[in-house]
Amino acid sequence: MARETSEIHRGGMQDTRGPDRVLLIGAMVVAVIVVGAALVALTRSEPTMLDPNTPEGTAQRYVQAVLDGDDIAARDLLGDENCDIVGPHYYGNETVRARLMDSRITGDRAIVDIELIHSGGDPLFGGYSYEDRAQIELELTADGWRIDPDSWPYYPCEVNK
Repeated sequence: MARETSEIHRGGMQDTRGPDRVLLIGAMVVAVIVVGAALVALTRSEPTMLDPNTPEGTAQRYVQAVLDGDDIAARDLLGDENCDIVGPHYYGNETVRARLMDSRITGDRAIVDIELIHSGGDPLFGGYSYEDRAQIELELTADGWRIDPDSWPYYPCEVNK
């Protein structure tokens, strides 16, 4: 006796597993993106703090004080003790990062070149970013490296006499 085989064809019926599978794959892709973004945010390291006894380290602390709006810490790094810092310090609600580009030391004077990276707006729908370069001049004093108050235009100094 020959055994009959039967085949099931789904020709006229829709397979409901197809769209479910697409949704599942889409959800997995979104989950991977979210987890990846969270890992990047959590592993983003703070900038390495440079030696405060160097022009670069002094400039780094000064720039951080300016960006944080910490007038006292910024003033303590200035070479002119008769200087009162006057605002405005920065414009708008931008995020600003600084990057050390170069430094030159000649005797008791130094120049530290930095790049300021400004960004703002909605990054998904038209955020912006631009770079600005600045030079910070320093002088070696008995108290260590100090910033020339006139060298960086973002933090004007008013001399008290």
